[in-house]
Amino acid sequence: ASVIPPTIYLWLADNYAISDGIWHINPEHIIGLQVASLPLEEAIFFLVTNMMVAQGIILFYAMKEIIPAIKLYKRSESEI
Repeated sequence: ASVIPPTIYLWLADNYAISDGIWHINPEHIIGLQVASLPLEEAIFFLVTNMMVAQGIILFYAMKEIIPAIKLYKRSESEI
């Protein structure tokens, strides 16, 4: 569920950028399936990337519980 909001945001931003001409994706490099201006490959890329980020965060916190030596970095007052 935490993957859905950023994925939708990136889909919308990418769709806007492509349809507004901010960037262009060469039609020779995509399979041709699109939702609005967003190629299927782009949509899948954003979904998979966000899933990997979420899994990385989950693994980090899981390992933090298993290995107590892993500590979250906290800035000291002198670093602020």
